[in-house]
Amino acid sequence: MKGRYRKGFGHFAWRFENPEPWKRATGEELRYGTINIEVDAPTKFREDCRVPEHEVPKTHGWNGDYLMEICKIEGIRGYRILGGHEADILEIACGQLIQKNGQPLKEGDELELEFFDQRPSD
Repeated sequence: MKGRYRKGFGHFAWRFENPEPWKRATGEELRYGTINIEVDAPTKFREDCRVPEHEVPKTHGWNGDYLMEICKIEGIRGYRILGGHEADILEIACGQLIQKNGQPLKEGDELELEFFDQRPSD
């Protein structure tokens, strides 16, 4: 699946200030905040892991646990986090910095996403 990078506001980065809840859930240290990716068609979500809401600082009105689905972005392991945006914007967290052709992401850059056992939503 392909999507387009959409610049966010940086709100999610604050939630990674304490890396331990995310590391317990995923086995890796997530950094750099999240990447917002606009897709043409929403995909169904399959929960692979979660971070309980009470383990993350309250910011910007998030309610409930952080549900995550394993994915790949530009061939790098990442986690789609459910919620926070409309269905056509996917929020992806990674343990590595995602770049395009060795350069920082720019608005509209096309990115390759891979989900496992996914089909477009009805």
